[in-house]
Amino acid sequence: MSFAKKLHPTKKKRATEGVGVEKDDARRGGHLFSIINHRKSHLYDDVNDDENIMGENKNAMPILRKRQLKRRVACAVLCACVVAFLFARRGDYDDDDDDANFERRRRIKKPQHGYEDEEHDAADFAASSSRRDDDDDGDDEDNDDDDDDTNSFSRTQRRNNMRRVKRLGALELQTPEFAFGGQWAPSRNQARLNEHAAPTFGCHATTSIHVKNPLTDKQEVLVAWFGGSYEGAEDVGIWTARRDEDTGVWSKPKLAAKKFRNKPYDGKNLKHNSPYNKPEPERKGGEPHWNPVLFCGGAGESDGDGASLGSCEKEIVLYFKLGWKIWFWETWEVRSRDGGDTWSEPKETVINDKGGRGPVKNKPIALSDGTWLAPASLEGPMPGQKRKQWRAFADISHDLGKTWKPSSIILPSENGYGNIQPTVWESEPGHVHMLLRSSRGRKGMWIWRSDSKDGGKTWTQSRKTKLPNNNSGLDVAHLSKSKVLVLAYNHVMNVDSRSPIRLAISKDNGENWELQVELDNEKGSVHNAGHEYSYPSCVPWPAKEYGEEGVSVTYTWHRRRVAFFSASLKELLRMAKPNDQLSI
Repeated sequence: MSFAKKLHPTKKKRATEGVGVEKDDARRGGHLFSIINHRKSHLYDDVNDDENIMGENKNAMPILRKRQLKRRVACAVLCACVVAFLFARRGDYDDDDDDANFERRRRIKKPQHGYEDEEHDAADFAASSSRRDDDDDGDDEDNDDDDDDTNSFSRTQRRNNMRRVKRLGALELQTPEFAFGGQWAPSRNQARLNEHAAPTFGCHATTSIHVKNPLTDKQEVLVAWFGGSYEGAEDVGIWTARRDEDTGVWSKPKLAAKKFRNKPYDGKNLKHNSPYNKPEPERKGGEPHWNPVLFCGGAGESDGDGASLGSCEKEIVLYFKLGWKIWFWETWEVRSRDGGDTWSEPKETVINDKGGRGPVKNKPIALSDGTWLAPASLEGPMPGQKRKQWRAFADISHDLGKTWKPSSIILPSENGYGNIQPTVWESEPGHVHMLLRSSRGRKGMWIWRSDSKDGGKTWTQSRKTKLPNNNSGLDVAHLSKSKVLVLAYNHVMNVDSRSPIRLAISKDNGENWELQVELDNEKGSVHNAGHEYSYPSCVPWPAKEYGEEGVSVTYTWHRRRVAFFSASLKELLRMAKPNDQLSI
């Protein structure tokens, strides 16, 4: 078939005539003129062709309409399939979005505190979760006869997880946060500090306890530390702050204890304790305060212990050391009956005490028979000697802290070393154990341990454990239900470093610590740059109130802020890594 036969009749005529005209004009020498006329004829013929298609050719319109209809039907079918697919997956997307939105809301950072969890966000989330739970319950009833057990299990598991998140509220954190004055970050240079929200320039030696605020009936974590120009300065006092466990919001720090006795200055220039070169504060007759320790005034008898026995609901007692020199420390205390909002006037714990009785750094425990056992230590010379000797003991009280009786002295099994600042736990009635900080020295840079089988009255000589520690503070939490130990400490050998800080987990009463969670880790010098994560406090969750086991941890962040971390045991085990996968 020729090209002309394939064309539309009108185009066929035009093509045939055009070719003939070109040939005639070319023979007469008018080639250029013929081409121009030929292009003009094409322009007018295209317009006529459109008119013919829409008018003269009656079969063109039905063909176009059929093609357009087919395309539209295909598009409609495709859209319907997409909509049906999205509708079927809507329930799963809603659950995932709610989880992500709640996590995002729970970890929004505030300028002056750690993370913000606004009450209205929590309420909205709880309401939406409740509606979803109801919908899921209805779905379960409608699909009782379904054979898809996997989908049913996934739906139940998701619902349980959502209820768990609602119950824990702001308890479970993915990263640490500050109790005041800025936003935590993995790097010191990345953290944002708000100096206007910090009560003092320096801070150190944290302690914490779980309380039920009698004024608001809310669960809170009460944290205390000593703060001032620098450690050992005259203006150092004891400060506190409270964290609402429903919202994660911190209260403004308050001065809980500052004793003035107008005693003459009997210290030394302790500016070396501050690499920030802060000037010595004006002398006004005060004395430096040290190492606060929080405990529950009715622990083991009429109240919980602020830890595994339950939240402290009545009276809170706050111990601290007072004095210029550690050798001559005195233990004082203040008490609160409004959840730590206000405190009594300081009073001496043991009259004429020299060296420090009662808890020296870490929390006491209430034994199974109700006895209080306070981990204690002394750093001055032993009676009749001139050389200093670090030694630990347990202070015992049978009358809720009114009177104290010391246990036998605990000395290391190797000569030349000393132990201080123990942390204690009871594994079974009468069987008490302690981990201790050791004096410096390459051979002594380990955590040490001692045990008692008579309720803490007598102790074995301390022995080395497998955990390295360079003469820095530590604290252990005993989770009574699972019998798991969680130890907060510095896993490091270098004497000029207090990083990293870790949580070590033991399932065999402290013999092995194979799983660890790293909280902060950044290299730096303690003495030259004040770079340290140190002196932790590790307190069990009151499982009765919180519904499951976990720990709350506080520690010093570069002597400038108080860092806080909290997680359930389930979350810690998920986060933990074998010890050999973490480097010192």
